[in-house]
Amino acid sequence: MDQDEQHLRLLSIFHYVYGGLIGGLGALVGLLYFAMGLWMATALPTSGGRGQPPPPEFGIFFATIGAVVAIVSLAIAGCVIVAGRFLARKTHWMFCLVIAGLICLNAPLGTVLELFRQGVPGRIVQPDEGASYRDEPRPGDYRFRSR
Repeated sequence: MDQDEQHLRLLSIFHYVYGGLIGGLGALVGLLYFAMGLWMATALPTSGGRGQPPPPEFGIFFATIGAVVAIVSLAIAGCVIVAGRFLARKTHWMFCLVIAGLICLNAPLGTVLELFRQGVPGRIVQPDEGASYRDEPRPGDYRFRSR
C-alpha cells in the first residue's frame, strides 16, 4: 500500500469519526432543546415560585428549533459518513468535494479535517491527474452525439 492509499484510508476513517461526533453531539443538543421546549410548553403553574411560567408558544418554539437542529445534524453526519465511504471506495468525486466544502465551515474540527484532506497530494482534488476514481464523469467527457 503506497502513501496515497494510506492517506485515503486515514481520511475515510477521520470522516467516519467526524460524522459520528457531529451526529451524536448535534442530536444531543437538539434533543435537549426539544425536551426543554416540551417542558416549557407543558409547565404547570407552581404555587411556590415567583412569577408566571413562560407562555406555551415559547416552549413550542424551543421544541421546534431543537427538532430541526437534531434532524439537520443527523443529515449532515450521514452525508459526512457516506462521503468517507465514497473516499474509501474512490467513487463519487463531486459528492466528496461538495461535502468537503461544507465540512470546512465547521470550525475547528472540520477545518482541520479538510486541511488533512488537502495534504493528500492532488489525488483527491484533481482526479483528472492520475487518481483512480471509478464511474465518475470528468469535465470534458460529455460530447455531442449525432443521432
